[in-house]
Amino acid sequence: MNSRSNKQTQINEILTLMQRHDIKVDDLAAQKPTSSTMVWIFGYIGGLFIVGGVGFFLDQNWENFTSLQRIIISYGMGTLLFTLSCVLYVRHATPAVLHNLFVISAVLMSIGLGVAIAEVFPKGDSISLFILAISGAMLFQYFMTFIATRLISVLFMTLVFAVGTYVSAIDVLYEFNLVPTFAISAMSNHLIVLVGSLSLLGVTYVISQGPFRKISGIWFFVASATFYSIVYRIFEHDFKMEEAFFLALLPGIYLSKLANSKALMITSAIAFISYLGLLNNKYFSDTPWWPVSLICIGLITIALAYWIFQRMRNDKSGVS
Repeated sequence: MNSRSNKQTQINEILTLMQRHDIKVDDLAAQKPTSSTMVWIFGYIGGLFIVGGVGFFLDQNWENFTSLQRIIISYGMGTLLFTLSCVLYVRHATPAVLHNLFVISAVLMSIGLGVAIAEVFPKGDSISLFILAISGAMLFQYFMTFIATRLISVLFMTLVFAVGTYVSAIDVLYEFNLVPTFAISAMSNHLIVLVGSLSLLGVTYVISQGPFRKISGIWFFVASATFYSIVYRIFEHDFKMEEAFFLALLPGIYLSKLANSKALMITSAIAFISYLGLLNNKYFSDTPWWPVSLICIGLITIALAYWIFQRMRNDKSGVS
């Protein structure tokens, strides 16, 4: 009887503390220890075993298969794994397992599509058209899958296929002379890459403002590195005034602050240091000021590193 009354007393105390500090049952449930890390590890290992097993099987028996068998086996493996991923999603499987399965199925289905195209068109010699067919089909499939599932891994693969589709589509236009003659120049090529990098930056910024922010870091890095590289190429090759490259650094630094992205900060810092190094090599390499300029660049590098460290320490939450 005493133990039961003591238990009730303790429960009443807990309820009182919960009411006093505005703690809800959902808050307590969120504090329960989870094994998501172990699930992710085992899911990843399982995915590696699947890819390894499929690869070993195909390597041992590939020459014995007919064209139809090669298509069914290679593309069928990816399709089955993709179907399994969708079924597990409907049954509310662990996100870590779903992420691994969707990524691995994307790789296997891409390989399967490549095998199918190679078997159906054995005399095809256009690599860009080959990549466009694969990335375009996978882009449509994974974009529709993302709309249905809203999984971050599916969105990541959608962006991968989108980039592949854009690059290969441009190559196809040039390869088959579908571009007007007046547009064929180094400047137009640079502008195409510039438009692509700016588009990827814009899409990544939108992603960074939502629940899928975790993948924005790598895409900010890819897009900004491409952007800085092509802008410098434009200033150097087309305008013959690479000194004006710093104009491209200003919007990059502003965007890194706006998006709160350490990936953008790092690429902007690297671009700035590289810019200083190029100017230093151009104007001071054969002068007595060479050692002094190197020291100045070193000090600027240290200052940038300290600035990035301070930003990362002050903005730990939500930094990509």
